[in-house]
Amino acid sequence: EKKLPMVLTGIIIEAKPKEVWDVLIDYEKRPEIIYGRSKVEDVKWEGQKATFVQRNFVKFSFIKFGWKEHRVHEHFPMKKIVFYDVDSPDEPAGAYELIPLDDGKATLLLYSVVADLRNMGFPIGAMAREIPIVEEIMMTSAGIMVVASTKKYVEGKK
Repeated sequence: EKKLPMVLTGIIIEAKPKEVWDVLIDYEKRPEIIYGRSKVEDVKWEGQKATFVQRNFVKFSFIKFGWKEHRVHEHFPMKKIVFYDVDSPDEPAGAYELIPLDDGKATLLLYSVVADLRNMGFPIGAMAREIPIVEEIMMTSAGIMVVASTKKYVEGKK
């Protein structure tokens, strides 16, 4: 069985790690922060873990697709958020990591994700199965959307 690819993206945000952290854990606002997140439901906090359902919808030209994720986010305050699919609690699906820069005035936001796009529905799964590099390209693009959207939102709040 082929190991699933992991991609890592990052961006420098001109804001303190606390400002970035507060945006990352505001799950109800995700649809207005991160492109493609259309709805977040059933957010439940238990200690340093948040569980929620996230509905996603993305449109690229004439291609439209949506999917649902049931996630658990484990928080390591001001440092890292590791996320899992509820159905696979022993296998991290990715993480956000915050690295302070410039004496804490800026933040390097890293985002890693592991996903199996080959098993998604048509057309994404078909493209990923037919042209394997497409899976990494699409995941990298999605990662860039996450960090760039977060940067735009955080810096726009100043």
